Amino acid sequence: MMARKNHKDKMEAKARSIRRKRAFVVAGAAAAVHYLCLVATATCGVLFMLHPRIDTVLALIGSLGLAVASWIVGYFKRRAALCPLCNGTPLLASGALPHVKAVWIPPFNHGVSAVLSMIFTQRFTCMYCGCRFDLLKDSNRRPQADD
Repeated sequence: MMARKNHKDKMEAKARSIRRKRAFVVAGAAAAVHYLCLVATATCGVLFMLHPRIDTVLALIGSLGLAVASWIVGYFKRRAALCPLCNGTPLLASGALPHVKAVWIPPFNHGVSAVLSMIFTQRFTCMYCGCRFDLLKDSNRRPQADD
């Protein structure tokens, strides 16, 4: 039991904190809004297929407009979030060769995988330098020596 706890502590110590988290929090919120707009658009599309009326057409057009607007805002917000170590854009896939330690969810690219990881776990891995970051970790805390 003790070995398992020490192993977990070592894994937690590998994730770095981010000094200026605001860009990442805003980018994650914008991406979450965009994903919700995509769900709304899909729902309105299904409703339009089942009941083709003027109400469902207007809802589909409105949700499609919101999805496009949220994608544009989310793109620029994700582009503004730069990795503190390598100054890359870890929330956008640029087509560059990813790091060996980069985390990837198979149906998505590395950028979407980092955004989803950041939304659901508050952690992400930079696809360019392979460093893990934790948004919940305090950046002012100094590492303490083990006794």
